[in-house]
Amino acid sequence: MTGWLDRSAPREALGPGQPLRILVVIPTYLPAVRFGGPIVAAHGLSRALADVGHDVQVLTTDADVDGRLAVPVDTPVVRDGVTINYFPYRSHFAGLGRRLYVAPRLAEAATRLLPHADIVHLHSVFLWPTLRVARLAAKAGKPYVVTPHGMLDDVLIKARGRVRKRLWIALFERRTLQEAAAIHATSELEVQQLEQMGFGPPALRRVANGLDADLTASPAEPAAARRAGEVLCLGRLNWKKGCEVLLDAIARLPAATLTFAGTGEAHYVESLKRRAMNLGIGTRVRFEGQVGPDARRALLDRAQCLALPSRSENFALVVAEAMVRRCPVVVSEAVGLATAVRDAGAGFVVPDGAPALETALRQVLAGPAAAAEMGRRGRRYALEHFSWERVVPQMESLYRDAMAAAYPARSRGQRSC
Repeated sequence: MTGWLDRSAPREALGPGQPLRILVVIPTYLPAVRFGGPIVAAHGLSRALADVGHDVQVLTTDADVDGRLAVPVDTPVVRDGVTINYFPYRSHFAGLGRRLYVAPRLAEAATRLLPHADIVHLHSVFLWPTLRVARLAAKAGKPYVVTPHGMLDDVLIKARGRVRKRLWIALFERRTLQEAAAIHATSELEVQQLEQMGFGPPALRRVANGLDADLTASPAEPAAARRAGEVLCLGRLNWKKGCEVLLDAIARLPAATLTFAGTGEAHYVESLKRRAMNLGIGTRVRFEGQVGPDARRALLDRAQCLALPSRSENFALVVAEAMVRRCPVVVSEAVGLATAVRDAGAGFVVPDGAPALETALRQVLAGPAAAAEMGRRGRRYALEHFSWERVVPQMESLYRDAMAAAYPARSRGQRSC
C-alpha cells in the first residue's frame, strides 16, 4: 500500500479548494466491464476527481463475471490517475464468498487507510466490501457516502430474491444508509425510490453521472451517416433490460434491424436468439457481444435510434451517451433518464409493452429529419448536464457538506488528522 501511508502527519483544516483524499470502495471494478454501467460510472467519477487534483484510492476485488481478473493483487495499480488496489475474494466461505465478494484483505487495507482519508465513497449495496467498510468507517468516525446505483429499486428486489434482500436491508443495509453522511442518487427516479424507503434530505443528494471527454469532445457523425432502420440496444444483456419486448416490437417493423451490443449470461443470450428465430426475424437481429470504446462510439453514430425498454434503470449511462452522440432514444418510463429525454426532446418515453415501443420506434425510423432534430437537442442537453465540468463541482460540494456535518470543528478551521 502506497500513497497516503507515506504522509501520516496531521493535516491543516481543509480549505474550500484544497484537494481531498477520497477512499473509494467498490466490490468489482475495471476492467470487469461485463458487470455493467456502475463500474464505468464509478471509474469515470474517480478519474474526473483525480484530473482536478484530488487523491483517489480505490479498494476493490479481483472478481470478474466468470472468475478472476488478470490484475496484480495487494499491489497498487495506477489507471487514469487513480490508484487502484485489487484484493482476492474468497471462493468458499459457506458458498457466499463469490456471491458477496468477501475479501478480508480489503478490509485490512481499509483499516490502514481510513485514518488518512477525508471522505469514503461506497459504491453499491447488498455486498460485503461496502458493508464491511461502512462499519469500519463508522467506528473510526470517518464520514462516508453511499451510491446504491439503483440496487434499492423495489422492482429489482421483488424480482430477484425478495425475501433475502428485504432481510438483508432490515439486518444490515438500513443501518448503513442511516449512518451515511450522504446518500448519492443519480436521477430523480432514484431519489423517489430512496424517499419511499424513508431516506430524504439533507442526507439524500442527487448528482448525475458524467460523460468522458472521448464521447463529448469528438463531434458526432451527421445524420446522413446513420443507417436507415437500424435500432441499437447497447449494454449488459439481462432480464431487466426488456430485450424480449424489444424483439417483439422489431417483429412488427419489417424495415427495421436490431443490434444487441453487450454481453450477458450465456443461457439468457441464447434465449434471445431463439426468440428472434421464432419471431422470424433472426436475419434482422445481430449480436455483437462486448464492444470497446471505439466500437461503442461507432455503433451510436451509425444507429438511427437507441432503444432501452428497461423494467428498472436508475440512470442509464448509455442514454446519456446516445444523446451526446446525436442518436435519438426511445426509453421506458422506468429509465432514470426518462425525464431528461422528455425535457430535451431527444426522443420518446413509452409505457411498458411492445405496442407502445413499436409506435415510438416507427415514428423515429420514418421521420429522419425529425429524428435528426431530436439528436441535436439531445446533444445540447447532454453537454449541458452530463459533462464532468458540471458534475465534479456538485460531487465536491456533496463531499464537503458531508465532511462539514461530520467534522464541525474542521469546518471552523481546527487541525485534524
